[in-house]
Amino acid sequence: MELFSQTSSILVFLIFIAFILLQVQIILSNKRRKQIFGRDIKDLEGILTKYGNDIKNVQEELKKLDSNLKEALKLGKKSVHKVGVVRFNPFSDTGGDQSFAIALLDADDNGIVISSIHAREGTRVYAKPIKKGESKYNLSEEEKKAIKKAQIKEEVTIKEEAQK
Repeated sequence: MELFSQTSSILVFLIFIAFILLQVQIILSNKRRKQIFGRDIKDLEGILTKYGNDIKNVQEELKKLDSNLKEALKLGKKSVHKVGVVRFNPFSDTGGDQSFAIALLDADDNGIVISSIHAREGTRVYAKPIKKGESKYNLSEEEKKAIKKAQIKEEVTIKEEAQK
């Protein structure tokens, strides 16, 4: 009987120790849960709702940025990308290369070529539209050279960018 009472005392003591350890573990677990999720589950729900709303807002902003980028690329394609300038002297009796032809082209070689012819009597300026590198009007040699320079400059720029 004495053995039974000692065994039961030891067993009660071990159960008491296990109970205390479980209580400590529960307290620590609750502390960690509160640190991670807040006071209660509603805080976790609020956090998840906020993150969901943030993701929706980011997606909307991304769509706007994508739309703006597409619009900017369209506008950029139509802007002047290539410029070629040729200075020349159209008359042998006047000095200096005061006359010029300048080609202003977009990415598709559409644009304008402007020529300025300087003479003693005055200066004449001519503008001719360019479509795909060609004009429906007759082009002077200087105007053709200006267009070619503009086209070559774009090729050089592309090659330089590819090397970077």
